[in-house]
Amino acid sequence: MSAKRRKGGRGSVMRHGQGWRGRWWEDGRQRVTKTVETKDEASELLERELLRVRRPDEYRRRMRAELTLEQLTDRWLDQHEAKPITIHTLRIALVRPIRAFGDRPAASITTEELQRWLVKQTTGRPEAPRPLTLAYRHAIIAAVRGAYNFGQRVGLLDENPARLVRAPQPQRGENIIPFQDWGEVERLAEEAGRWGPMIMFAVDTGARPGEIRTLEHNHVDGDRVFLPGTKTDGSRRVVHITRRGHEALAAFPRALSTPLVFHDHGEPLNWNTWQKRVWHPALEQAGLAKRAPYCMRHTFAFFSLRAGVPVADVAREMGHTSVSRTYVTYGMWIDELGERAARLRDQWADSETRERERR
Repeated sequence: MSAKRRKGGRGSVMRHGQGWRGRWWEDGRQRVTKTVETKDEASELLERELLRVRRPDEYRRRMRAELTLEQLTDRWLDQHEAKPITIHTLRIALVRPIRAFGDRPAASITTEELQRWLVKQTTGRPEAPRPLTLAYRHAIIAAVRGAYNFGQRVGLLDENPARLVRAPQPQRGENIIPFQDWGEVERLAEEAGRWGPMIMFAVDTGARPGEIRTLEHNHVDGDRVFLPGTKTDGSRRVVHITRRGHEALAAFPRALSTPLVFHDHGEPLNWNTWQKRVWHPALEQAGLAKRAPYCMRHTFAFFSLRAGVPVADVAREMGHTSVSRTYVTYGMWIDELGERAARLRDQWADSETRERERR
């Protein structure tokens, strides 16, 4: 064993397996650093630990100055209480900013730098030949703000440069392309082959993709479907299916090896693979414009509102926590119903007039 004593006799660097590690005494116990490839790396790790023990204030100042954006985001997500899908979405949103600034000290990044970088990403300049959508841009900055908010809250940072970055959230309805009628849905379902019933069921229930993938036979009770929800406890809800929903359930082959309603020959459905191999080719074969599978859920809302279902009922069936969420997302369709509302008022006024004349 080879060892190099540190000044003061409070730490040493030694061989460990094929690498090196530091050791020191703290609170009457021997501590060790992680094992690294070179003695210099081990010495640097040991010096940092000794500084933490001897001069904690200076150590905290140094850590705050050296903490990189990537380290900050990792620490934030490690303690962030959210569902796995939310953490996964945040990690995706942070890929680009970490690629651009990840090795930079988080405290050194300015609002101006973030805004300039975001503009380049959005406008499709040479740095970003595929420009970001407004929604993706908003999601990126929201994730970066969250990481900096965490850093401020736990005392790692003094300022949040992402707080003043401009990335307005677009109206959700701007990018929604529902199917116009059941004829389009049926045409798409026919082109999708064995997956056609799943498409019909999704439009008939407004189920999210995650709910479709995890729906089990015991979630179906007659004309009631207990959708499992994917976001919050409040998103769990009951939807009553129509004749189309019943026919879709009956048409999809059942497998004894899984309780799932919609499965890939007994295995859970890989949604990304399904989109590439089934959804997009079926859209093309059916002669329909490109859109995401989530539009099946939007189509449920579109058909419901066109049929005259009260917006409060639509909100409840879709699992929205408030009616205002439904208005924000589908308000443009609600506005289109104004003509029908005016006609109903006119009919009511005419009936009142006839009633008075009879009297």
